Amino acid sequence: MKYLVVLCLIFFQNLLHAQSFTKVFSYGDTLMTYLALEEYPDKGWIAGGMLRSGSQLSSFVSRFDSTGNLLWNKKPEYSRDIRAVIALDNGDLLVFNNNTGFTQYFDASVLQLDANGNFRSEIVWGTPDDQDDWFDAAKLSDGSVVAVGMSRQSNSIIQRVMLARFSDTGQLLWEKMYDTNEFLTFRKIVPMPSGDFFILGDVYDTTNSGVLVARCNQDGDILWAKEYAHALEAQDLLDATVSGNDEITMATIRYVGVSFETVLIRLNGAGAVLGQTRISNGQDMFVIGIGVMGNDTLALAAVSRSIIFPPTDVDFVIARLTKNGDLIDHITFGSDDQDFGTDALFRDGEMIFCGFTDASIDGTARRGVVGKASPKFSCCRKAGQLAILPPDDLPLAVDYALSATQTTTRQNIIVSVADMPLTEEITCQSFEETNILPADTSFCIGEVLALQPVFAIPGAYLWSTGETTPGIAVSAPGTYALTINSECGVLRDTVVISSRGAIPDIVVSPDTTVCSGGEAFLLAAGGTAFSWRDAGGLVLSDDAGLVAAPDSSAVFSVIVSIGACSDTASVAVTVRSAPVVTASPDTLVPQGAPAYLRASGAAAWLWQPATGLSCTDCPDPIALNEETVSYTVTGFDAFGCADTDTVTVEIKKPCPYYVPNIFAPGNAIGLDNDLFRVYGSDILPDGFLLRIYSRWGDLVFETQDATAYWDGSIAGEQAQPGVYVYQLEMNTCDGPVRKSGDITLIR
Repeated sequence: MKYLVVLCLIFFQNLLHAQSFTKVFSYGDTLMTYLALEEYPDKGWIAGGMLRSGSQLSSFVSRFDSTGNLLWNKKPEYSRDIRAVIALDNGDLLVFNNNTGFTQYFDASVLQLDANGNFRSEIVWGTPDDQDDWFDAAKLSDGSVVAVGMSRQSNSIIQRVMLARFSDTGQLLWEKMYDTNEFLTFRKIVPMPSGDFFILGDVYDTTNSGVLVARCNQDGDILWAKEYAHALEAQDLLDATVSGNDEITMATIRYVGVSFETVLIRLNGAGAVLGQTRISNGQDMFVIGIGVMGNDTLALAAVSRSIIFPPTDVDFVIARLTKNGDLIDHITFGSDDQDFGTDALFRDGEMIFCGFTDASIDGTARRGVVGKASPKFSCCRKAGQLAILPPDDLPLAVDYALSATQTTTRQNIIVSVADMPLTEEITCQSFEETNILPADTSFCIGEVLALQPVFAIPGAYLWSTGETTPGIAVSAPGTYALTINSECGVLRDTVVISSRGAIPDIVVSPDTTVCSGGEAFLLAAGGTAFSWRDAGGLVLSDDAGLVAAPDSSAVFSVIVSIGACSDTASVAVTVRSAPVVTASPDTLVPQGAPAYLRASGAAAWLWQPATGLSCTDCPDPIALNEETVSYTVTGFDAFGCADTDTVTVEIKKPCPYYVPNIFAPGNAIGLDNDLFRVYGSDILPDGFLLRIYSRWGDLVFETQDATAYWDGSIAGEQAQPGVYVYQLEMNTCDGPVRKSGDITLIR
């Protein structure tokens, strides 16, 4: 029997997606960082970033197609710091930023560009003495956009919360402002399917920090707000996503002593804590994005270390987890430089990310990075570990109060937007030394190995057998080579498959049927070693044969081996229920009378013994016996399964008794009976009465004792010979007896 052995099980459903890549962009010697990322309606994406040249800051916006090609890059006028970029359904872009080029401090700005990056409009919030900033924006299910930010007076550290909503074409619909009494920042918006949205951020006091979450309706009214914190430990929000119809999962960073810990906290729609997950990669890990990747599976994007100086090998991490926090898979990837992520989005089983990379010691070589990878593959893959830590105490949730206040001033301005050419480079670590095939192995002749790469690699495949599929079926020993012309370069690897014998040709008993309580003898052949097992894997016998007596239908398997090779066969034993046979109840009949017997519940019959029966193979024989007999009836169904029952036919015999009609006291004439009495072994003691009268009617003897007798005397004198009359009442096994008769007394 041939069967499939999977040498490396990999699913290649994502191989036809656009390939993964890491692209590095530079703009001369200017320090460059991508900060925000968002999907575009045509499956491309847009990214916004920041440039630094000396003390001068500026921003830029890039648009990419669905394969990651840069379509255009624009640099708007004035110094500004981009916070979020949103693509409207009509293709226009809303760029949310603070703008430091208008006033002494900075103002909150919403810049609208068309699909080609040309200027449409800009709204600016703030006064010369205030500091105003947008922190995040998100598109709701109806296509409108909600933004959250802050406004702070120049002489205060207390930040007011700003909310604004824009139509699906970019017009301002409403704005809200909320006062607080602490230094807090709402830095994230998470839309809900219902149209409500969450705003999330951090709140600080003099000793600690916690995560702040508020739920708002579509009009920007705060329905509830809560602060979440672990005792004696500071905690900041990193990102969040809706992980169910009404649930939200927050990715936070928790400061435990001098180290950092990534914690996922899951809330329901009312803000109650449902659970949390602690994650570690053995280093300080900072989440840059969290999302849902099909069937409520959470996807997590992070960077693996926070230390910038001195330089370290900082890499990207992608992980997939269940909603309850169980780890599914993950990879670590990046260049040999410091790779820092700032934002990520998830779609079609892949992650699109942005950030910067820096190969310098002093931070002067910062270049923008945009890339794509999956939890299964990246050209820049590196060794990395990820673990779920033991559970910990849940954070405390405390209600938080926010009060509405007046909004700040705003103005419309016109700015110029210029093309900004970038230099592009696709970078990745070498893939030449990576083992793409599993280690050399052996198999048994008769097996079929599914030979596949150890992880999914997009590209064109060519095996030494001539096949061009990612996986091949191997049925013969030999050396198999694979060449992949991939985005990572040309990859080559070989694997040697040797033989360790042949699979046994098993001969096994056919499936069989037994009656309930019966046994089946199962036999296997074709090998030198055997192991019979039940459906649960319990070893029942190491012999070639097995006596099986299952209570119900079952399948028994046998592993048959020859040396290192083995195969498995199975035998099904079907257990049929026996018929339920019911015979007549025990019966009592007079001696000489017939007993009518009957049995039911089966199709064929056998009565034993045959004594006195009219038939032995019928369901209703007639029994005629002189003595009591117990019969056993066996009933068989159509499959030969049997059941038995018994019936006893008891014969009722007459109760014998004897009343003599002559006796001779003193044995005067040689008779055996010299006393008169009633003889019988079945005369009952109760109800006995015997009277004897003379022929003139005088009572000469009377007794109620069945064993008493008349000796032929009257009042102590011998009675005269002659005829006397007796009257008898008694109970026997046949019932009461009433009798009278003559007695002749002889002398």
